[in-house]
Amino acid sequence: MIPGKRTAIEEREKLSAELTELQERQKELGIYKDQQAKKEKYLDLRAKMAQRQQTLKEAESYFNGVIPKGEELREKAAVCNQGISVRKAMEIYCLTEEEQAQCKDNFPMADNAQLEEKYAEAQELESLESATRKNALSVEESRRLEELSGYFAEGMPQEAEIDSVKNAW
Repeated sequence: MIPGKRTAIEEREKLSAELTELQERQKELGIYKDQQAKKEKYLDLRAKMAQRQQTLKEAESYFNGVIPKGEELREKAAVCNQGISVRKAMEIYCLTEEEQAQCKDNFPMADNAQLEEKYAEAQELESLESATRKNALSVEESRRLEELSGYFAEGMPQEAEIDSVKNAW
């Protein structure tokens, strides 16, 4: 063989080996980049999960350990919204702390025990009212009551007036 041809073949084989080596390196680099991308994605997912867990813990602490669901959540949201609107109204009207305290005293939030107590009291009053309706005055008694109320429309007479009437008799 010709020495120039041999060197060309050797050069070609050498270049072919370098090309193969570079392709393997490029493949390894691609694998490394894929691993890095997956690692970054994994770390991002872990950060999001940690953030959600933190949000969950904050929500649990806000709702005393039990996060409401469905209708209960809507009710609690409505109560919160009412509180926010009252707070905003107080800010809008620039109420002083004393006025805010007075509003809280005048419009207190009733707890369940108070509501149950008032409900029981209302039922008792309703039963008393129905009992008194059964014992209504007759027509004659109503007429007599109106007649007597006319006598005492200006109030009870003074003791001196009563004594003067007795003396006149």
